[in-house]
Amino acid sequence: MIRSNLQRGYILLPVVVLITLVATSAFLLNNESALDTGITTANLEAKQADYVAQAGLEHALWQTGQQGCGPYTDLTNQPLDNHSYTTTLTTSLGGTSSYTIAVDQDTWIRNDQPTVNKASDSKLHIRFEGGTIERPLYRYDLSPITAGSDILSATAWFYVSKEHPEGPVDIHLLNADWTETDATWDSMGDKMDAVVQATIPTQAVAGVWIAVNLTSQVQAWVNGRPNLGITLNSLSEGTHGDYTSTEAAEQPYLQVIVGTPVASAQKLKSKGKLASGITRTINLQKPRLYQQPSHRMLQQATVKDVMLSAFYSSKNYGDYRMRVSTASGSLRNSLIQFDLSAIPAGARVLSAEMQLHHTITDDAGADAAVSVHRLPRDWVEGTGSGGGGADGATWNTFDSSNAWTTPGGDYDPAVVASSSISAVTGDWESWDISTLVRGWLADRVANNGLLLKGAGTVNVSFASKEDADAALHPKLSITYACVCGTPCTAPQGTGNVLMVVGNPWNMTAGDEIVRHDMESWGYTVSLIQDDDSQGNFNAAFANNDVVFVSNSVSGGNVNTKLTGASIGV
Repeated sequence: MIRSNLQRGYILLPVVVLITLVATSAFLLNNESALDTGITTANLEAKQADYVAQAGLEHALWQTGQQGCGPYTDLTNQPLDNHSYTTTLTTSLGGTSSYTIAVDQDTWIRNDQPTVNKASDSKLHIRFEGGTIERPLYRYDLSPITAGSDILSATAWFYVSKEHPEGPVDIHLLNADWTETDATWDSMGDKMDAVVQATIPTQAVAGVWIAVNLTSQVQAWVNGRPNLGITLNSLSEGTHGDYTSTEAAEQPYLQVIVGTPVASAQKLKSKGKLASGITRTINLQKPRLYQQPSHRMLQQATVKDVMLSAFYSSKNYGDYRMRVSTASGSLRNSLIQFDLSAIPAGARVLSAEMQLHHTITDDAGADAAVSVHRLPRDWVEGTGSGGGGADGATWNTFDSSNAWTTPGGDYDPAVVASSSISAVTGDWESWDISTLVRGWLADRVANNGLLLKGAGTVNVSFASKEDADAALHPKLSITYACVCGTPCTAPQGTGNVLMVVGNPWNMTAGDEIVRHDMESWGYTVSLIQDDDSQGNFNAAFANNDVVFVSNSVSGGNVNTKLTGASIGV
């Protein structure tokens, strides 16, 4: 029952979009003959059948998006006006099984009641307000899933019982054991791993289900990593929300899809059939099958930002607020760049929104706006506040010494996005930069950041990453989805690992898992057989940063080959 209620709310907007598309197709079907009377009846019917097949294809693509990593259902004889369509998805995604995993333990802790246990509460509090910190704790019982299974997707569902419009909530792994009846702030307050695993976006209303992708974490747990659970934590001042516990009717749970990862191309076929019997078929090769979307708020990921002033054209303002002005004799642009390393490679970006906190308005006419543009070259932020020698970008230079091609910053004249600016301050201005972020993550264009340029009559300031209040720092909110069967985790390290195994050409399942995990974390893994020569071991040491010895090796084969290693083992 929980799942069906959730799905009705979750798919409402896509259904509206789908109805609009189908209605448009029906309009074309009913009006094509009047618009194109020169086409023969046979050609016209063929074209109409194409419209029906295209509508079916769009419907099937939407449906696979809702079904995540399966199981999938085909569409059979779906009506469209007096006609119909049938779709078939062919995929190598085999042996798919779905598990609904209950939360085995949950509670919440608070720092101003360090010894109090909250195991019986039906609401778990999340808070970061005036020095008070409250965090929910959850752990899932994964015993129904066979150890070492391939996790195609794992989605945690949480029910918001009290909204938190002040900011997002991050999910972290716990690094110590606990039970819901003994967890307190004293025992678990400092047992939160620092790495953000996922983010729940700002929730403006209560009474809704929220999906969070935990695929990589669940894969690690079924591979043998200790399952110590997760905690929710906010760093946005004023946040005070609630999520339901297992004591409530809307119980949190985990939806896990287990199966064989996609190993070959998929095909989606849509067959449109007119009432007259005329048919047309559309084949879509290699449709991508994606996990449930993930969300990350990159507020502390601003790599650099700087203001450029035409009036003080040789001064650097890297340690200053961002300012944009079209005022005569006082032109100002600003540059900003975000670190996108937290987004998994190959992820499909669904949306990306940049937000800047509007702090000062000196002038904002009715036509005031700020547009953002792609920067085609790199630049140096600098540490100046307008005085002394410049050590970074200025109006005239991109690094204090080398000139821009055009003073004020070299930028692509195409407007990525634009935001109207009013005289009101204390609000957040936003720009949709989804298309550009997709290009950055796909390496189609270099991520040199953005230039902010004024339009109309405008002279405004935004908080930079140097602002004393971290809650006002620039934000980049990204929603993305990963292909089914991938870990959907960002690289967490760099470097080269020499992995010693028993047989590099026929690795054990355990060794394959270890190598896959290390590569998904961003490391480059090289293999060497345990009975290889000392000379080959020595050569491999020179090209790697650390040695990892598998438990599949023979101690006698390795012998003393690692005792003189020039790198860590």
